[in-house]
Amino acid sequence: MGRWVSGKYHSVVTVSATLLSSQLAHDQQYIFWARKAADQGYSVAEEALGYAYLEGRGVSKDGQEAAIWFRKAADQGNVLAQNKLGFMYQNGDGVPKDDQQAAAWFRKAANQGYAPAQDRLGFIYLNGDGVPQDDQQAVAWFRKAADQGYAPAQQRLGFIYQNGDRVPKDYQLAAVWYRKAADQGYVFAQYSLGAMYANGQGIPKDDQQAVAWFRKAAEHGLADARYSLGLAFEEGRGVPQDITQAIACLRKAAEQGHKEARTKLEELESIQNAEGKYLR
Repeated sequence: MGRWVSGKYHSVVTVSATLLSSQLAHDQQYIFWARKAADQGYSVAEEALGYAYLEGRGVSKDGQEAAIWFRKAADQGNVLAQNKLGFMYQNGDGVPKDDQQAAAWFRKAANQGYAPAQDRLGFIYLNGDGVPQDDQQAVAWFRKAADQGYAPAQQRLGFIYQNGDRVPKDYQLAAVWYRKAADQGYVFAQYSLGAMYANGQGIPKDDQQAVAWFRKAAEHGLADARYSLGLAFEEGRGVPQDITQAIACLRKAAEQGHKEARTKLEELESIQNAEGKYLR
């Protein structure tokens, strides 16, 4: 969490994460000490109380009270509280839904270098929620988050450049951003990078590399990757042809509700059954 926020705010995020995860053995004791610190104006403790009321941990769940404590912390510049307030206003959770307020709080956190808020602000400009719709601003904020190593933003930039969505289509840039996210284990980027290798988009076509990235994403349970891996085994692209492996991959994808995998699975099982009857 801390690596996505710059400079002097790094310690706030780190201490906050420690406090929120500790629970001090019991929720009631956690609340007792958090309140003592919050009453002295410690923003990390104020934020912690916000989460306690939001989740009903040691206190009765109360979205409005949560918003009050998040606001206290946010007013002191706590980026996590600012970001959380953005989501609360965006969703109408504990406060009246207000896209302009949401954008304002995300911007406060984003301006302090908090990558998840920068990424969210990108979405806000992309959709024109509480701000004038602005493709250039959207891409600029995604880029700020991506440059900090925030994998979801890197994946989004890959998608934007691959599809020419709001920017000129650029397969090479798409592959660069997908790889950055994929190397961090971001499953959607792993699958997307595999597809680019399979199609030779922005990088030389390489079926073995495609399979390697499909396999990584499939191991994380992504149905599309399991489907693509099944097709690779069926056709012998990048791997030796293996119908048994193809069926196994397709079955896993089909069990997740992947319609194309279900259709292909039924086709292969039908052929396999027919061949079995013929051999008997």
